[in-house]
Amino acid sequence: MGNNHTNLLVFGVSGAVGSDATIYPLPGNGSASGTELKIPVARNCTAKNLYVKMATAPGGSVTDTITVRKNGSDQSLTCSVSASNTTGNDTSHTFSVEPGDELSVKYVSGSGSAAANVVVSFEVEFPQ
Repeated sequence: MGNNHTNLLVFGVSGAVGSDATIYPLPGNGSASGTELKIPVARNCTAKNLYVKMATAPGGSVTDTITVRKNGSDQSLTCSVSASNTTGNDTSHTFSVEPGDELSVKYVSGSGSAAANVVVSFEVEFPQ
């Protein structure tokens, strides 16, 4: 255990995600938008431990993919949720964030996705 400080960032999709859609869950427990809203970061940190929970699964053989982004670019912190599953995570990948970088989440739904009411969270760890 180190002396690092970790915060949790939470993004939400209220209601249906939609089929064959690329959306950007908004910070908090709100909704999603076709426009990416990025959270600016003031200190060096590491993004890690992505978790996704949804009330309604994608269904069938559909796969939805959730990716954490930095400055409008996909990062390695990503997970997929498929079929009847309602959870997913990525605890293996991390990426570095510098002051002024901006973080967001991208959600890409598969064809016929029934996913709804989604919460996405990941940690940002700040060194002491």
